[in-house]
Amino acid sequence: RDKIASGQGKYWAKGTGYGTNADDHLPVTWSHEAYIKAQTLLAVKIAHLLTGLEAFLTVRPQTNLENPEIQPPLSSETYSMIAASSLLPVMESYLRNDSLLDMGRHMELYSAVLRVARASILHDALVSSADGPSDKSCLLYTSDAADDLL
Repeated sequence: RDKIASGQGKYWAKGTGYGTNADDHLPVTWSHEAYIKAQTLLAVKIAHLLTGLEAFLTVRPQTNLENPEIQPPLSSETYSMIAASSLLPVMESYLRNDSLLDMGRHMELYSAVLRVARASILHDALVSSADGPSDKSCLLYTSDAADDLL
């Protein structure tokens, strides 16, 4: 009783679920500004990776400058690695789960996602590696939208 009266003890009985005042003495470890900065840095890193992948997928040979839509095929191992990776699910996740406000905040990332979609649609092996008709039509639609937006 003396502890409660002097303000040094717990105000609730143990086990009631109201917590303790021990949290009052801990420093604040989470910051909204730090979270936003970390999200922005992660978006920039992913955008750089996707830009590199887009450059890899978009091969423009000297002999085919008049029609860049025709891409020379990459090795079958490359197609297998891309198909086995999480690239399509990650791109699908970015395009399905975020709002226009999020896209506006991370414009570089979403531009890179759309450019990779546009570059991958030029490779028949990547289009055929989509899981089903819905994924293929989604990839084709995304590529068309990418052409319009970019």
